[in-house]
Amino acid sequence: MKKDAYIENLMQDYFDGTLADPSLVLPAKRVLAQRKKTKRPFYLKIGAAVSFACVLLIVAVSVGLFGRNIGGNAPESDGSSPAAPSAVYTAASLDVARSDYTSLGDLYPEAFAPFRILETSSHAQAEYFAYTDKASGDLMYAEIRAKILTSDGMTDAVIRVEFAEGATYEGFNGYYELENVRSFGGNNVFYETHFQDAEWVSCGYFEEYGARYFIDVTSPDEDSLNNLLSFFFGRI
Repeated sequence: MKKDAYIENLMQDYFDGTLADPSLVLPAKRVLAQRKKTKRPFYLKIGAAVSFACVLLIVAVSVGLFGRNIGGNAPESDGSSPAAPSAVYTAASLDVARSDYTSLGDLYPEAFAPFRILETSSHAQAEYFAYTDKASGDLMYAEIRAKILTSDGMTDAVIRVEFAEGATYEGFNGYYELENVRSFGGNNVFYETHFQDAEWVSCGYFEEYGARYFIDVTSPDEDSLNNLLSFFFGRI
């Protein structure tokens, strides 16, 4: 319990900006790394995803609620890139406001259920934003900005969940040009990963729960996109 409080305090200081030097989080990372050596019976293995070991304890506890694999129909494509909706809307047509998990989850329970773990994990923190149509007030897409502390360092993720039927935001056009594709839980995930400024930067796109998911990840871990999908949606 003392270690939990210690880690949580360090994490909160990091997220609040009072720890300007990321190296000051190393004590918490060492404690998390030590936990991988203990004999806890509810470890959830995700293959080579060692960097997410520190948060998988929480995933295992919560797997009954959000351990569901990505499934359903894969997005239609020509085999090289996903198909974009025919209509496009712009930033000028949107209002943006801070939101929270509960408000978004009340609107679309199934689509946001995987992100509940961000509300319960002491090793993660998230902010939520709602982008609504100025004319109708309908939610067009939501943005989740998350930080997750792993044994390798800090993973930064931005997940945008779009609900606009038959239309997509102009800023998402680049995701429909992604050509790499992998299967995750029977669904196609289009992605790209490259090394930039001493970190791995990945972006991905897939469809599920009647929504479109656009993901950006920056992490010390090359396989961070796949690990993030496992973290939120469960293993294949």
